[in-house]
Amino acid sequence: MNNYKVSSNKIINKNNSILYDAFNPNNISFLFEKIQQKLYKLLQDKTKKGIHCITPHELLNIALHLTDHKSGESIIERLNQIVDLHINTAIKVNSTGYMARQFSSVIPVSAIYDVVNSLCPQPASFYECGPLPNVADKIIAEKFAKFLGWENSNYGMISTSGASLANLTAVITARNNKYPNIWKKGNAGQKNLVPTIAIGTDAHFSVSRIAGIIGLGQDNIILLPLNAQRQICIKQARQILNKAHKNGKNIFCIIAAAGSTSIGAIDPLKELSELAIKYKAWFHVDAAHSGSFLVSDQLRNRVAGLTYADSFCLDAHKTLFVPAACTLLFYKNGDKTKLTFPIQASYVTEEFEDEITKFESGTKNFECTKRPSILNLWVVWSLYGQQFFATKLNLLVKTTFQAYKYLQTLDNFETLHKPESNILCFRYLPNEKKLSKEKLNYLQLKIRDKIRVEGRYFISKVDLDHITALRIVIMNHEISMDDIADLTKHIETAANSILKTF
Repeated sequence: MNNYKVSSNKIINKNNSILYDAFNPNNISFLFEKIQQKLYKLLQDKTKKGIHCITPHELLNIALHLTDHKSGESIIERLNQIVDLHINTAIKVNSTGYMARQFSSVIPVSAIYDVVNSLCPQPASFYECGPLPNVADKIIAEKFAKFLGWENSNYGMISTSGASLANLTAVITARNNKYPNIWKKGNAGQKNLVPTIAIGTDAHFSVSRIAGIIGLGQDNIILLPLNAQRQICIKQARQILNKAHKNGKNIFCIIAAAGSTSIGAIDPLKELSELAIKYKAWFHVDAAHSGSFLVSDQLRNRVAGLTYADSFCLDAHKTLFVPAACTLLFYKNGDKTKLTFPIQASYVTEEFEDEITKFESGTKNFECTKRPSILNLWVVWSLYGQQFFATKLNLLVKTTFQAYKYLQTLDNFETLHKPESNILCFRYLPNEKKLSKEKLNYLQLKIRDKIRVEGRYFISKVDLDHITALRIVIMNHEISMDDIADLTKHIETAANSILKTF
């Protein structure tokens, strides 16, 4: 091992060279082996534990100790402590007790491939530095185009880091498409026009803040009311958009949701696309959560309206189960992607388009050094195929619907919607006490808090028209109705304990 000696608990560099020690492949192999053992144990662990609560102050003290080099531990001892700390404080996405949010346990091989991504970098924006991810973009785009019926059209797709960035990118494209001189002259240069976007009341907060980011102002967002299923109400949308148009609002983009964050609702996409055509507006869909339903023959019809969108995004790190952040942003007309960021730079762009420039997304994407996250998805697709993703999605949605039907049989539980995806919101209603609306909302919040502190389960909460609800997101295919039944018992026990203090 040249100048290095590896023992069971320490790595010693005889030349005392920290730099070369850190890059020595023998030492790295030894460290990999230790980490691999911990990860194997993690994946084997079937303990039901949704979360481990630790206070910020406590965690800060532990992390500060590990940052301090005065304590004298060897590299391997310190790495062991760091990895243990990370695993212990991470959300327990591999446990059947985890039902809180839209984070999933990742497909293990995609996580392993992250190491390849990191040690053999292929920055994905430009082909000459990242040829494989740029090719993978095209392959995955082609797969989804077939689901949409776009395969013979001039579609386009770019991968990016998160739906927040994808939604922003799409709206910038829509704005530049509607106002060709706005990139140069800004909003003030649009004469008497008032650039405006329309979004659903339940739109993700990343959508509502776009207006502020690109300088439109929050006053130039039109909020579209919801129906009883918390989808955009088409009847009211028609009336509100017509009134806004008459009042001088120039609607350049209508944004819908396919899988709202609150309850997983899917807006009436075809009807909204027709409204967009009426006002010569761009139609974008935030399909971060449920856009992946396209891969499933059973679920595809629920998001069939995506074919009418000018653009839409989906988060592969949510419901295609790969490491974050991996988001796919689709354009029905791929030529429109050239409008998004018109500024060119000679050190990365070419004056004349050739075969290579057609494959790269650097000029169409906000990111310059872009992580090749598309490869995590492509690797899994290459190994296991489309049906692998479809099988897991079908199971998650089926389990969520079964949970919905089960909760309806329980006296003290109220479901707040029929689930369209793998998200379900409900409330605990104590029969023995008549509580005010405020106290009933407070009870749900305290139930969530008590369940979280206990740690066996991790659930979330959401406010729906001033009604606080408990919320579960079924992301683990191993969750069964036994887990749901056990969760409801823990909720009831927590509620009874809390009600004694009322």
